[in-house]
Amino acid sequence: MKIIIDKKKLSYILLSVTSISIIAYTFSTIFSLNKKPKQSTIEQPQIKKNEYKFLVKEDSGVIKVFKNGEKTPINIIEKEVEYLPEYDQNMLKNGIYLYNTDDLNKVLEDYED
Repeated sequence: MKIIIDKKKLSYILLSVTSISIIAYTFSTIFSLNKKPKQSTIEQPQIKKNEYKFLVKEDSGVIKVFKNGEKTPINIIEKEVEYLPEYDQNMLKNGIYLYNTDDLNKVLEDYED
């Protein structure tokens, strides 16, 4: 059994498949541009404020890291907080209190991208 397709029909089929692919790609690109910016995955544990080891917070529009009780930051991330998602802005405004260096590194990874 031999299937015979003339060149004109084959051209229409290829053109149709190509057109559908281009339209699908265009829509996927448009909808991906409308996604909200990445939101931090950090959840603030309920801890007593005097038990924390590090505090990450917004100060002068950027992110600063402080050791418990210190007034001088040990790290400054030059990322403008106003351009972060609202959830992250609120977290940093209130301060993210952390117990250990591992948690600090996770937070810093989120904000240093």
